[in-house]
Amino acid sequence: MRNQIDLLRYSDWQTLIIMDAARFDYTYEVAPDILKIQPGRVEEVYNGGAINTHFWYELMFARRQWVGLHLLSAHPSAWHPASKHLLEAFAQCIPLWKDERFNDPSFVMESATYIDLQAWERLMVHMIPPHLPFISKQGQKFMKGIHATISQNKFMGGPTNYKTVEIWGKINGWDVLRYFYKENLRLALTSIAQKIDLLAKPVVITADHGEMIGEEGKYDHNHEHSVITSVPYIEIR
Repeated sequence: MRNQIDLLRYSDWQTLIIMDAARFDYTYEVAPDILKIQPGRVEEVYNGGAINTHFWYELMFARRQWVGLHLLSAHPSAWHPASKHLLEAFAQCIPLWKDERFNDPSFVMESATYIDLQAWERLMVHMIPPHLPFISKQGQKFMKGIHATISQNKFMGGPTNYKTVEIWGKINGWDVLRYFYKENLRLALTSIAQKIDLLAKPVVITADHGEMIGEEGKYDHNHEHSVITSVPYIEIR
């Protein structure tokens, strides 16, 4: 299995799209139809051992200067007090997570098309889905139901309490959670497919880490597990 961090550091991509918490297996299942590619184009790669976004950003950007790299992010991790040194790797950082639409991958990809890059510059786009919360209409209704008594998580902007979702899965089974996760993934990939012709190429679509959905009775990603550290890698030229 190839190392994702090495691939990203030494390949010639111009647009990098991070789907937060995207599993390889489910991406392999749904991406070919949406992106109109052969299944073999969805490669399984090792993410360097990152079990969360902060860990992945450290692997990618700490102690390394990326010339002309712009960050368009719906995820606040790079602005966290413990991560602010990572912002030095970027020529420009646009915090989409401050917009109320930040969970919507269509808004993120539409925003990406407005970034005017020079030929030698690069753009990294970080979207939230398929990470919680579930964003389809059914998914939102489901989330409200199981989080009716949970206050909103101010860091991620919505009712994304992983422990509550995990407890629900242990009681009721994991199939419903897998269904809504895949819906999130489909929405993310569809938003990419709709705008990919407007992006500077080559485009790489990958993830910072995966997600446990029932493995070892967990819905989480802060654990050392193959579904966390094996992520999809798709290159479109």
